Amino acid sequence: MNKSIINIKQKSTSTSADPKLAKLEMLWQKIEKHEKRNATLNKKINTLFEQFTSDVLPHEKRQCQQTAVRIQHLIKFIFKKSLSEQQRVELLDWIEEEICFLEQHPFSQSVDIEGLRKSFTDALMNSSKTNPIDESKIDLDEMRMMIDQIFDGMLQLSDEELIALAKDPSLMAQHIEGLQQEMEQPEFEDEMFNEQAFADENEDFTDFFNEDDSSQIKKSKDNGLEKLFKSSQLNKMYKRLAFLLHPDKELDPQKTIEKTALMHTLSNARKQKDAFTILKLYQQYVPEAEFTFDDETLVALNRLLEQKIQELNTQHKDIKQSNDIPALVWRRFAARSKKLTQANLDQHIISLEDEELDADDLLANIKTVKALGSFLTLRIEQKNRSFLNFDDPFSVPF
Repeated sequence: MNKSIINIKQKSTSTSADPKLAKLEMLWQKIEKHEKRNATLNKKINTLFEQFTSDVLPHEKRQCQQTAVRIQHLIKFIFKKSLSEQQRVELLDWIEEEICFLEQHPFSQSVDIEGLRKSFTDALMNSSKTNPIDESKIDLDEMRMMIDQIFDGMLQLSDEELIALAKDPSLMAQHIEGLQQEMEQPEFEDEMFNEQAFADENEDFTDFFNEDDSSQIKKSKDNGLEKLFKSSQLNKMYKRLAFLLHPDKELDPQKTIEKTALMHTLSNARKQKDAFTILKLYQQYVPEAEFTFDDETLVALNRLLEQKIQELNTQHKDIKQSNDIPALVWRRFAARSKKLTQANLDQHIISLEDEELDADDLLANIKTVKALGSFLTLRIEQKNRSFLNFDDPFSVPF
């Protein structure tokens, strides 16, 4: 069988005369570029998050704390009899919005949201007991319209249920839970899919598809990588690495720790048949050396490197699309340049500072039931205006 000599520490600027080795060298170079690209992206994300943590996070936390204070302040008015029923419903809706805001906020960990939710629920229960509602004063049409607006017509309640809800607003949680359960039910419960019957009826087709399109491809791929891992040259690489990286003969304590970690990585690579990691470690820690691979093993090696490139591309996509907080901050504020990114952060800080001032003013101005009633009436009017004029959406304050 033909033999090919490869030097995997070959400089990226050099090109082999052998087309097979030239492709292999190109794949190694591509892997190095992709690894560097991914590391650079991670570094940029972490650097931006450190800046965000230092400059912006204090404002985010203050906004959450202000919201908690506002919720506690508004809960005190639930018992006030001088509020109209429409105003009281709007007040409950406002408090619920504020609690939901905190529940969804990524930086609200310092706020006792469960305690706020419990205080709200307890206030609703006490209010329904101490302030029974006259059924004759309940505007069922208005309540039904409000619920339709909130739930897009998905929550349909009878007159009796609306009356019970007006008397005890805490029942809303039960209705919401019931609606969620309905949405989670299969759309065609009466026509349950019989998976086994389908498999029996389509046995020939299923076997053909699985064997020809899936199993065979996987089998071929695994056999190639298995062949690569059993390569005598790869075993030689492993043994030489184990000799060089073994920590027992190392006198420097710091280097002993480093070599122990590297040896652990090498051992895991052998157990998991991770040929790429062995090749990568060899590339990094063994001086210039050449090994001979037969053509079949060389094909498997090419396949391994191509697979690694795919993994690195997937990793790059996952880094950008991750839902962890640093990645969310990156997607929200990163721009084409550091200057534009800083401008995005500065603008967000200004917005948060304006909201902080508005929140302080709000608490200062809503100290009486009369003041609160006026503000609730304004919120109701603004919602109605927004509902009736779709081309001119109106932002409801807090």
